[in-house]
Amino acid sequence: MDLLVQQDRNFFGSVNFSLGNINVSASSRLQDGLNEFSWNPITRRIFQDAGLPANPPQQQLFVSNLATHSLAIDFEGAWGWQFDFRWGLDRYKDSYFDAVPDALHYYTARSRDTNRWSYAFNLAKRLELSADVHSTLVLGRDASRYSLTGHDPTEVSDWRDYQRPPDEYGIEGRSYGYFGQVQLGFRDAVYFTGGLRSDRSPEGSSFGQTWSPRVGLTGVRQAGEFTIKPRIAWGQSVIVPDDRQVAGEETENSVLLANPDLRAQKQRGYDLGVDVLYRDKGSIGLTFFDQDPIDLIELVNMGSDVSGSFPFLRSISQYRNLHRVNNRGWEVRIEAQPVPQLALNVNYGYTKSTVLELDASYVGDYETGQTLKERPLWTASMGAGVTPRTGTTLNVDLTYLTGWELADFAGLLGDIYSGNFNPVTKPFPEGYQIDYPGFTKLNMSLSQSIIGGMSAFIHVYNLTNNDNFERINTAVPRPRAWTFGLRF
Repeated sequence: MDLLVQQDRNFFGSVNFSLGNINVSASSRLQDGLNEFSWNPITRRIFQDAGLPANPPQQQLFVSNLATHSLAIDFEGAWGWQFDFRWGLDRYKDSYFDAVPDALHYYTARSRDTNRWSYAFNLAKRLELSADVHSTLVLGRDASRYSLTGHDPTEVSDWRDYQRPPDEYGIEGRSYGYFGQVQLGFRDAVYFTGGLRSDRSPEGSSFGQTWSPRVGLTGVRQAGEFTIKPRIAWGQSVIVPDDRQVAGEETENSVLLANPDLRAQKQRGYDLGVDVLYRDKGSIGLTFFDQDPIDLIELVNMGSDVSGSFPFLRSISQYRNLHRVNNRGWEVRIEAQPVPQLALNVNYGYTKSTVLELDASYVGDYETGQTLKERPLWTASMGAGVTPRTGTTLNVDLTYLTGWELADFAGLLGDIYSGNFNPVTKPFPEGYQIDYPGFTKLNMSLSQSIIGGMSAFIHVYNLTNNDNFERINTAVPRPRAWTFGLRF
């Protein structure tokens, strides 16, 4: 991509040690980056196609600092209990500056500071209930806290060293949960698993505790040189709406209406399948799944308005519950290693999502019985690893996604730039739906051992330089990229 300079530095390290039956590991990573960029090439082309004179935005500098620290402690306690503890901290700071000062030699600066820490611990114990029956019990808790603070644009004389003003906005979030799981095994041939998880996100909304149960049954059967593993499972998970979705917000360009009656999303369903293994030569796995997301949350267009303080139309939207959708599909995965020098894998997945029932308050565009088209209907991937001789390895992997239907974000920008956007006659997103074509991505890597345990490698991402959009048409797809390196 032209008009882009990116510089990054990474420093990382870790330490691991044992003291008797206690294992401890810790790691840290520090990264800083300096990016200089101007215009997204896609946005620039949209601007030019609208027939507007060249008026690029001011070139900007983007400075970032990332710090990640982690700690893990594992030990075996009294009465056979296994104790695992994890702690982590991520801190991310970023700042934007104009690359060129104004006539008074001032830079416009704005910055943010993001922090997230989390911890998790669990206890596990294996119980021999009889000669034929054994059980494993797991109990645990985890929690995380998130904060984002920042200040709006301010004038500074030196973007490399300036006194950061007091924070002008901030977001905080917390979540914590408990879980328990028990597994019963009979003669190492049949296994039953049951679990329950409870979560709470106090800042989300007044939903209290949410509950996510799960049950599963698995079998293992030996038939000559084949191992057969049938399985079936059912479970549920919950996502509560955040405070913005419930309380709404108003900006210069849009209005998000509050919806205090918004309900939490539930994903529940089952899957069943079988895995068949043939010695160490290969395996095939087949899975069918049927899931019913309940009370799915969708952003619905509610029209537009002209406020007295704004001279243009503002879009009005609101988060609503769609209610019930069905996701049904299947997956097949094949792995084979016919000879030690060759490993192959193939994966195929198909999913169909259908609207089963609409909520009484829903006013969006979906209809009962409609198939959702915002995602590929099926995907496929293939991979091969070849070792023609000792020390030489060649890997090739290919991924294919079918097309999907989604909003034309580039067309929306074009209408905005040219002054033709009218949410009354052509609302967003329903008035901008287009078909995105499918795409294939091919990657390849080659590694060669050299003297003294050193090896050289080449990795090529997107070998054919496929430039089809991967999600939306305002995000530049990553082009062919070559990486060269040494390992020693």
